[in-house]
Amino acid sequence: FQGFDRDWIGSHTKINLLCLEHNHRWSSTTINSFYSGTSCEFCSHNGFKAERIGYLYVLLANNGSERFTGYGITNVPNTRLKKHRQVLAKHGFWIEETNLYCDEGRVVQEVERALLTAFEKVSQNVAGFKRESTHWYNYEDVLDFVEVRLATRCSIEV
Repeated sequence: FQGFDRDWIGSHTKINLLCLEHNHRWSSTTINSFYSGTSCEFCSHNGFKAERIGYLYVLLANNGSERFTGYGITNVPNTRLKKHRQVLAKHGFWIEETNLYCDEGRVVQEVERALLTAFEKVSQNVAGFKRESTHWYNYEDVLDFVEVRLATRCSIEV
């Protein structure tokens, strides 16, 4: 945290951030986003690259009284799932189950787009799952949906 970018406007105030690892500065993050979890664009490997191998993950999150099905795509699954674990933990959730699929990045991207329209979106108050989440009871249906389109299930240590 390097200070405020502009005048104070509550949780929507933009802040100046510095990544100590990459010496990268940015000021597009709001206070609200910062506390929900944000990272340097270089630490997150500059976003999803469709020309690289892509991974689609489907997870079941639980906090003891609530559950939801979350999903998303990444080129770096260990890093992405670690970040999800950290952010979910701040909200009292843990990952109950995880399934990971891999294919060409463009294919994985198409499957994620199809998921966004195939299942009701149930926005969570957790960064990373504002759009990419649905009811917990859709978990098996989401897995079936993905497996028809992405036959390669990947296993990695996360």
